[in-house]
Amino acid sequence: MAETSLVAIVIMVIVIMIIMFALMASAFAIIKPNEQGLYSRMGRFIGVLSPGMNFITPLVGEVKRVDMSMQSLTLSFDDLLSDKSTRLALKMNVHYRITDPKKAVIETPNYIDVVKQAAETSIRLLMRSLDEDQVWANSNRIKETLRAETEKTTSKYGIAISIVELLP
Repeated sequence: MAETSLVAIVIMVIVIMIIMFALMASAFAIIKPNEQGLYSRMGRFIGVLSPGMNFITPLVGEVKRVDMSMQSLTLSFDDLLSDKSTRLALKMNVHYRITDPKKAVIETPNYIDVVKQAAETSIRLLMRSLDEDQVWANSNRIKETLRAETEKTTSKYGIAISIVELLP
């Protein structure tokens, strides 16, 4: 009888130790150097976590990791209208990075869609004032104008546009 109660106590101690270890392991979030973490507790945003080991509340704390490195997005346009109502087809490569993870992830449903829509609006508005020959003759000026116009929109959402490339 004493042996069975001793075995039961040992099993309970082992189970409690496993639960305590799991709780301790879930209390830390490790954020990589090129990331930041958005920390929320029970659905409420608490703050931005910087790279390294961060303490979070076990069981109720949640961390969403955000890649802060440079990212690239290629957009294809087959139906751009020029000033002479001719159709242009070209590709646009947009290099961007997130500067404010809270704005980019929490305040927008999808930050990639924000970049796509801003770039598409900028190129459509600019191409209406140019013909096909002007596009390639003034490509450096056009790329800088596209970058600046796209960034006007994306900067409100914590996204910086670094480079815009036009491809035939």
